[in-house]
Amino acid sequence: MHWNWKDKAGWFWLPFGALLFAWNGGLAGWPEGGQDSWNHFLYARWAWTHPELFLDQWGKPLYTFLSAPFSFFGMQGAIAFNIACTLLSAWLLYRSTWQQHWHHAWLAYPLTFFAPILFGNTVSALTEPLNATLLALLIWFFSTGRDRMAVITASLLPLVRSEGYVLLAALGVFLFLEKKYRLLPWLLS
Repeated sequence: MHWNWKDKAGWFWLPFGALLFAWNGGLAGWPEGGQDSWNHFLYARWAWTHPELFLDQWGKPLYTFLSAPFSFFGMQGAIAFNIACTLLSAWLLYRSTWQQHWHHAWLAYPLTFFAPILFGNTVSALTEPLNATLLALLIWFFSTGRDRMAVITASLLPLVRSEGYVLLAALGVFLFLEKKYRLLPWLLS
């Protein structure tokens, strides 16, 4: 996967998204999600001092691990991590649609940025943006024919959001119906 320097959509939409969410964060003054946002931030912030927090399922282990370095910069660092996750999600979805030769692949950017749940929760320390990134990565792996990597990525979803178990079940049914039985054990990876 590489950056396409001739990609005019990325040159416009990625800076637009960064400015949009930075502006939105500046106006908010308080992160979305209320106390849940602060709890996720505190798990990440203090996980290096209390390593058991890295394994706490309520704090979501993968989110805690990946956002911990950003949390040293306070809540603004956690928000910057989520903005980066949202931008990466949009770029991965754009690359997936471009890979499939879809017309107007650039629409992946605004459709990602303005998805209501993601738009509202990007300026927070909530887990939705990282979950969106994993889903976008899963889609990108499927679109490039890397089915095993897609399933391994999907197996990480419960470590980011509890709904990941439901998504794993849905993916398991999909793999079964597509007769991709060899991939089913990878759901447990």
